[in-house]
Amino acid sequence: MTGIPANGLHFETGLPPAIQGVPLTAGVMNLTLVNGTATATAWRAIIITVNPDPNPPLPPDPDPPISRTATVGQSFRLELPDLLPNRTSISVTGIPANGLHFETGLPPAIQGVPLTAGVMNLTLVNGTATATAWRAIIITVNSGPGSALTLLAPTYNCATGVFHFNTSGGDGSPITFFAIGITGPTTNPDQFVDTDQRTASDAPPILLQAMQNGTTVTYLWDIRAQCPVNQPGGTLSLLAPTYNCATGGFRFNTNGGDNSPITFFAIGITGPTTNPDQFVDTGLRTAADAQPLHLQATQSGVTVTYVWDIRAQCPLTPPPPGSALTLLAPTYNCATGGFRFNTSGGDNSPITFFAIGITGPTTNPDQFVDTELRTVNDVQPILLQATQNGTTVTYLWNLKAACGRARLSASEPERRLSVKLLGNPVLGEMVHIEVSGAEGQPLLVSLINQQGRPVSETRIVKATAVERLEVKLGRSPGVHLLQVSTLDQTEVVRVVKTD
Repeated sequence: MTGIPANGLHFETGLPPAIQGVPLTAGVMNLTLVNGTATATAWRAIIITVNPDPNPPLPPDPDPPISRTATVGQSFRLELPDLLPNRTSISVTGIPANGLHFETGLPPAIQGVPLTAGVMNLTLVNGTATATAWRAIIITVNSGPGSALTLLAPTYNCATGVFHFNTSGGDGSPITFFAIGITGPTTNPDQFVDTDQRTASDAPPILLQAMQNGTTVTYLWDIRAQCPVNQPGGTLSLLAPTYNCATGGFRFNTNGGDNSPITFFAIGITGPTTNPDQFVDTGLRTAADAQPLHLQATQSGVTVTYVWDIRAQCPLTPPPPGSALTLLAPTYNCATGGFRFNTSGGDNSPITFFAIGITGPTTNPDQFVDTELRTVNDVQPILLQATQNGTTVTYLWNLKAACGRARLSASEPERRLSVKLLGNPVLGEMVHIEVSGAEGQPLLVSLINQQGRPVSETRIVKATAVERLEVKLGRSPGVHLLQVSTLDQTEVVRVVKTD
């Protein structure tokens, strides 16, 4: 039996053999039954359609968010709790380029000096070999006393309707809040959104108001952009996509339609496909001047579009000019080995990074830690270096403290992604590889040169148990990085191209 995804069903040998289990998610499974003898082979297609649960259980109430307040220009530190006993990994996602960063250590913390006012919606993630836990973090950065009152983006829970007005600045006197569909005039910032507003697929943006000492400020909040409501039937529309700024994982989101197949397309993301789960090209993810993308969805001959601004969602903010270059704690994924050099300050000229066991001199901050370093228990702290205009700064990074003693072996998923080079060094312009452990998942294969520039990319919509691929290497000799990614795993191998 081939093609069974990780969706709760499995092949059971016996008399008679069977496919059995409890499906976890709705969808279509395209399987193949294969019988063989010493002289013949026969096969037959099997299609299993898993329908959605008509009465899905309500999700458990999550732990309340960790809420803190910070002030522009003032030092801030939030020490993070352990969500799981004996955790082997910890990370924080969603931190914008606003002066704060995630610091590994004992205890781990979010710290720094905020640069601008606003609300940061972050996620704390803990992991062990068998479990994952997360908790929301909300950091409201105020402008500081004496500045003008400003209404910020509200804090809102799509599932419960709980709503909180967020402000910055002001003179410290009481503030009166008001918004049609949420509350009449009140000094209480904690409210609930009306049920009609929460469930209406065509709910218009809501004008939020805050009044202090005769001065009124407003904020136009788009509830549907934050919490899309998918109502089958009616006209098909494209919604804001789901996107991971760190990995490039991307998902097309739609509303309405006639339930027939939808074909998605976007230059720089994918050619025409019915699979909504894709990856954004490396060039688009790293280009500071990346232009908005035109997303397209076609159903029954009708095409709808959505203009998505990748730079608005994932800004690449340059450091303030004139300040000294500093190496910060790196961003590191204990499970995959994904590593990123983080800096602040500098003069905006190119920075060269270097660390033994991670990378030779390169201007690409995105790297991977060698497997040996990730798995050895007595690994020593690693000296990170960054050089700009002849000036070198360093940071001593403790990998053991970041991930604990039981690292890679304790956090490997059930199906480990594996990449095998079929010949290395490579003499020609193509490298042959074999990929396993990604069966049934979308696969992105990208090749990056020593300068961090993409050379080629290959996409597989639905990988087989063993994928054998030819990847374009080009003519330039030297060391290249071959990165193979699924939606939740990444493996990198070094490819040596000879003349």
